[in-house]
Amino acid sequence: MLFAPINHQKLAVLNTQNPNRTENSSSANLIRRAKESPGFLLLTLMSISVPELLAERIISTNHDVYPLSGIKPLRKNDWFEKVIEQEQTFVANSPDTMGEQFYDREVFEKLGCGSVINIPILNNNEVVGCLNLLHTAGYFNKANIQAAQALTPWAKSVCAEHYELKS
Repeated sequence: MLFAPINHQKLAVLNTQNPNRTENSSSANLIRRAKESPGFLLLTLMSISVPELLAERIISTNHDVYPLSGIKPLRKNDWFEKVIEQEQTFVANSPDTMGEQFYDREVFEKLGCGSVINIPILNNNEVVGCLNLLHTAGYFNKANIQAAQALTPWAKSVCAEHYELKS
């Protein structure tokens, strides 16, 4: 599993810090750019608090399945090591290669998503977010990976507005 059970004490603290979470024009700009290239069936952006091992959904293109402000503790696993610690992009082009860290891959499949790319978003050499794009199986070839990675400045801008990070 990617996420452990929710720590409700930390959840309550984070919810009081920003109770009016909404997507904004920077979010819309990121979504528009991602639709143009590389394309997606589902896009989410998570803010990441590495010291607290928490992830919070701040953008979602499917609010019914992945609502905003979903806060989940992160588990240290292969995905965490690659994306958070090594600051590298994770790509899986089939449900079989996603690994056990994706507890919701059955949901992905129901949405028609058979591949995923997770891109760490950095601020001052620290991971502050993760951009997640999902599409049909086999979708993320070299060109689509590069196009997805080119979205990081816009994803960082959304994270900056959300948490008022210093650029």
